[in-house]
Amino acid sequence: MFPLRDELPIVRMKLIVCVALSLIAGLVLINAEPIQEIHGTVQGEVYVRGEQIGPDGQPIHSGLNGGDYIPSQTEGYVQGAVYVRKQNINPEDSYDGSSTAYDGRCATDCTNENSSRGRFTNVDLSVQVGSGATIGDYTDINANCVIGSNSRIGRHSHLGTGNIIHDNVHIGDHVTIRENNEIANNSELKRHVKLGSGIRIGSNTRVSDHTRVHNFASIGNECIVESHSTVEPNANIGSFVYCGRHSSIGPEAVIGDNAVIHRHAKVVNGRHVKINEVIIRSPTSAALYANCLPLCSIPQNDAETVSQYLPSYDVSSEANAFLGQKIAEEIRAINSNCEKGQNVDLSGVAFIKSLYLILYHGINDFNYYSQLTGSYTTILSGEQHFGSTATRNVLTPEVKDLIIRLLVLEEDSQRIDRVTGDTYCKMSSDISNNERNVGVDQ
Repeated sequence: MFPLRDELPIVRMKLIVCVALSLIAGLVLINAEPIQEIHGTVQGEVYVRGEQIGPDGQPIHSGLNGGDYIPSQTEGYVQGAVYVRKQNINPEDSYDGSSTAYDGRCATDCTNENSSRGRFTNVDLSVQVGSGATIGDYTDINANCVIGSNSRIGRHSHLGTGNIIHDNVHIGDHVTIRENNEIANNSELKRHVKLGSGIRIGSNTRVSDHTRVHNFASIGNECIVESHSTVEPNANIGSFVYCGRHSSIGPEAVIGDNAVIHRHAKVVNGRHVKINEVIIRSPTSAALYANCLPLCSIPQNDAETVSQYLPSYDVSSEANAFLGQKIAEEIRAINSNCEKGQNVDLSGVAFIKSLYLILYHGINDFNYYSQLTGSYTTILSGEQHFGSTATRNVLTPEVKDLIIRLLVLEEDSQRIDRVTGDTYCKMSSDISNNERNVGVDQ
């Protein structure tokens, strides 16, 4: 009994020391960052509790833990998490074998610390990202791309290999850009734009929603390509060009600088549109009748003057001279209003259309067609005017050029967006002074 009593103080002391050590360890653990140790097989190398194990079963003292990048472009599984090229792959991400998923940390060497990335982005380590650049959620950027400073890549977008995006470029959501394209400073791609390969887009150019630009096409500086448009392979669009909604630039077509391609116009394969030229869609009879005056609103003398030359269906020099005079007067009136700073009055365009349609169809058919509405106008949709596909021609080349000029002024008045230096009154002056060529698309 006595020996046991003598040992009790020692046992108590040991217990006190153990409790004290436990409390100290607990305090340290509370204030320490939790460490997830690497435990698994990576590229054939075994890790146990953060230590790499050699062939002899002994630790190699790598000193790694779960919060570190695994060296040597590690690929494999560690504690159920996938590592690819040093980066942890989120379970929600897909991996195609060539890219590097992002786990919330910037890749070393390539990404500027002032840039930012969203959730579940997939950015190859070779991608160079400039200062202030932003990459949106769920976006993939493949190898050898360059993202310039202060550029923005939207959500759910995809950039193939070798793309060069210069500074201050804005790329919207759901954009697809294939390989080896270049987009210059301050340009913008809106939502759902699709670019092929080998494309060059100049500076300060905007490509709007749902537009497709195909392989090896080029778009110059300071251009606007409106929504739902198409630029076909090897097409070449110059600088300061405007392409309206639903326009189409055919394969190997060349669009000169400062040209205007209006909405729904289709520039056919290989066509060369001259510098400053304006192209409108070839109008159908249905489109012309949609905005013309009824017969009762047309001065009887004017209607009879035009219609008396119609019966032979030939190109009447007398009728053309009369119609040409009326068109020229209307163009001069529009330009005069612009020069005086007055509101542009285009009401006379409907009168010109009516005179032309009376010459084209005759006064009786004009009276009938001008009263058709809704689906009944379908019978007029097949007739095209002024281009190579025109159903019939009743105008001399000079008068045809004049009426196209007038239709350009009407169409241009409805345009909102314009490139630098392009105003409606500048267009009016150019048209009035024959400083711009005009044409229809087909």
